[in-house]
Amino acid sequence: GLFIGVTLLLPGPVKTSIAEHIVSLTPNLPMMPPELPTKQPEELGEMVVKAVRDGTFFVPSNPEVRAIYADHAEDPDGFLKAATERFSERRSRAEGRVIG
Repeated sequence: GLFIGVTLLLPGPVKTSIAEHIVSLTPNLPMMPPELPTKQPEELGEMVVKAVRDGTFFVPSNPEVRAIYADHAEDPDGFLKAATERFSERRSRAEGRVIG
């Protein structure tokens, strides 16, 4: 039979022009990308090609992304609560408010 491989890319921030095309539902708040290292598209593309050729299933774009997904899998409720708190803090900073 035929062998069909599957590669799962879990991308973090990639330097693209996508943010220029996003329409914000909250115009008073700036876009808040994740606070992670940004990959160049070519670098991420090379990682994906290598993973497909090597038969690698799980391809996080960087170690921080791997850790994020591991935390999510370990405690989904705790992960979402912490993510919501981080978002609220970042939004408050963007609006110039002091927290806590």
